[in-house]
Amino acid sequence: MKKFKLCFDKNKEMDWLNEMSRQGWNLTKFGYGLYTFEPCTPGEYVYDCDLKDKGFSISPDYRSILESQNIQIIPSGGFWFLVRRKASDGPLQLYTDDQSRLEQYKKIRRMFKVTAIAELMILMFLTWDIAVMIPDREPLIWTVMFLCTLLVGAAALTLMNAVFQTSREIANIQGKSEESYPCGQWVVAAGMLCMGISLLLKDYAPESVCEMIAGFALGLELVGALTLAFRKFS
Repeated sequence: MKKFKLCFDKNKEMDWLNEMSRQGWNLTKFGYGLYTFEPCTPGEYVYDCDLKDKGFSISPDYRSILESQNIQIIPSGGFWFLVRRKASDGPLQLYTDDQSRLEQYKKIRRMFKVTAIAELMILMFLTWDIAVMIPDREPLIWTVMFLCTLLVGAAALTLMNAVFQTSREIANIQGKSEESYPCGQWVVAAGMLCMGISLLLKDYAPESVCEMIAGFALGLELVGALTLAFRKFS
């Protein structure tokens, strides 16, 4: 059985996988949101996850540590990987103390930040290309590019939200207020980026396009500013 699911919260992802195990489904493969399951004895396995310590691969030393604890590595694509162990061997938690959990969440947040910035840069270039090349594009090609731009924009916003959620987990571990990591800053930054794009396109794109981008930018900046103000005075 295969299931597609995008998870940006490791705790919710583990709760879901452990629930699938209790229903008699064991995860055998994972990659880019696609989970592959096979039937198993209900509750046979427990799961956990981590970032690969060598980019897209796991170092031999880390593999040895996991194998010494009867932890099986599930084939996984990307920076993320999942592990499982027989429930009879006890609970599975790769990071048990606050300091190690804190370091893991900081690494996860760094990954989300880098990916979000990359998505925003791609969004900027796509927006530029669409606006500048409008007269030279076939309607079908322009439509495809516009849809791609919307998808990239949605991905960027999702990743920005993931940064905020991870920061909240870090704040909880440190015993700090969530206000130390307001997502409003990211929203304001996104609004400023969109405003910059509208100014860059002023001499190349139709006025209506520039006004639409500028209006969207102002909306983002307003939402971000209100979020920051609410967190400051609430």
